[in-house]
Amino acid sequence: MHRALPLVVAIACVPAVLVAGAGADQAGPRVGAAAKHTNVLCLNGAGSAYVVRYRPGNCAVYGPGGSFGGGVNLRRIHWRSWDEPSVRGRARDCGFHLPCADIAVRIRAYRRRHACGRVVFTRLKATSRFGTTIVRLPRCPRAA
Repeated sequence: MHRALPLVVAIACVPAVLVAGAGADQAGPRVGAAAKHTNVLCLNGAGSAYVVRYRPGNCAVYGPGGSFGGGVNLRRIHWRSWDEPSVRGRARDCGFHLPCADIAVRIRAYRRRHACGRVVFTRLKATSRFGTTIVRLPRCPRAA
């Protein structure tokens, strides 16, 4: 029992140090620095998994339930800016069929959230002459 006492004291002190350090890490500068590296999750080339992308030139996202309906398959994306809470750009929507539909769209990525150790956009809005599609983007990389 004499040996166990120092171990108990050491274990009791460690969480207090970690909690104090965690509060300091969540201060303003870290949040602002992370915002400069906002990412978006897009499908990989095979369409089998979502991968983290920074200011992507191409991005495909399935719709609800992993369906093609309600999703977007964007090519030739030109972003106006990226270091803001909401970013806009222009692209061509190919759809999920061949040949590429090549429809001009205005896009907007928004609703930044912290997830899986990074900052990501969780919504993507694509507007064309045929209407508007809003896609919920995944927060963490995973299989599609």
